[in-house]
Amino acid sequence: TGGISRYHMGGWLKSRLAQLVAACDVQPEHLDAFCKEFHVPPEAAYTDPFEMLRREKLDCLSICTWAQHHPAITVAACKAGVRGILCEKPMAYSTAEAEAMLKAAEKSGTRLMITHQRRYSRRIIRTRQLIARGAIGDVHTLVARGSGGLTNTHTHYVDTMRFLLGDPEAEWVMAQVERSTNRWERCHPVEDCLVGLIGFQGGTRGIVDSDTPAAGVAKGGLWLYGTKGAIDVFDGPLMMSAATSGEWRPIDVKEEVDPPVCYVRDLIRWMNGGPEPSISIGKAWGTHEILMGFYESARTRALVKLPVRNRRRILDQMIADGTLPLKKKAPYDIRTPEAFKAGYR
Repeated sequence: TGGISRYHMGGWLKSRLAQLVAACDVQPEHLDAFCKEFHVPPEAAYTDPFEMLRREKLDCLSICTWAQHHPAITVAACKAGVRGILCEKPMAYSTAEAEAMLKAAEKSGTRLMITHQRRYSRRIIRTRQLIARGAIGDVHTLVARGSGGLTNTHTHYVDTMRFLLGDPEAEWVMAQVERSTNRWERCHPVEDCLVGLIGFQGGTRGIVDSDTPAAGVAKGGLWLYGTKGAIDVFDGPLMMSAATSGEWRPIDVKEEVDPPVCYVRDLIRWMNGGPEPSISIGKAWGTHEILMGFYESARTRALVKLPVRNRRRILDQMIADGTLPLKKKAPYDIRTPEAFKAGYR
C-alpha cells in the first residue's frame, strides 16, 4: 500500500469495473493510512498476504509489493482462484521465479499482467506507428539512458524498445556491471551501474546505459536511429530526417491516456474472453530474458545467447561468490532507506 498502490487504485476507481474489498501491507502504518483513504474496514486489513488470500474470495489482485515478493504472492493467488492479476514490474529477479509465476497462471487460467504501462502511452504508440511505416527507414540502433537500476527503471526502457520494434526476439546480449558500493533498491541488492547491448532478430541493436556518470549533454531518455533519420522518443517525441538537414521537428500526438485505467480495462476484458493485452506476462517474458541475460553476461564476461540457462538470482550470485567485491561496505538503499534501516530486507 505504498506509492504505486495509489497509481493502481486510480485505474480501479476510474474504470468503475471493480470494488476494493481488502488490502495488505507488512508495514502497519502504511496499511492504516491506505485503508482510511480508500475506506477499507479493519477486518479486511491484513499484514499477511497469504492470510488475505485464504480468507477473501478475490476476483482480482494488484500486487504492488517490492519485486522480491512477486513470485510467492502470484503463485499463491493463482492457487487461491484469483482470476486476474496486475503485478508490478519487474516480475522477478530470477528465471526460476518468473517461470513459477508463468506456470501457476497457465495452470489456474489466471490472467496475469506485468505493468509495463509505457505501452499505453500515446507518444510511444505514435512512435511505433512511424517506425512501422518506415518514417526513419530501417531502425538499426536504439539507445536508452537513465538511472535507478536495471530492474527498476530500465525494465521499462528495455520493454519499450521491444514494443517500438514490434516485439522481436532478442537473440543475444552482452553487458558489464559494476557494484563497488553496497547499493540496494527497495531492500534488494542493485548494481551501481550497467551498460548492455542487445542483439535483436534482424540485426537491430539496443544499447542500455544505466546509472553511468552523467554530465553536460548526457541526459536521460530513449532515442531511435534509422537509415533515414532519428526519433527522440521522450522529448516530444521529435523526429529528425536527412531531408530536414538535421533539424528536429515535433510529431503530433493525441492527448495522453491514463495507463492504469487502460490496463484495468484490458485485464477485465481479457478475463471475460477478450484479446491478450500488450502487457501480458507472455509479452513481458522477453523483457525479463534480456534483463537476466545482462547479468549473466557480466558474470561470465561473455556474449550470452538467449534464453538464459542460469535460473538463479544472478546479481545475488555474483555478490555472494565475490565477482563484485565492495570498495565501500556500508549498505544504503536508494528508494526505501527507512524501511531498509528498520530491517525489512
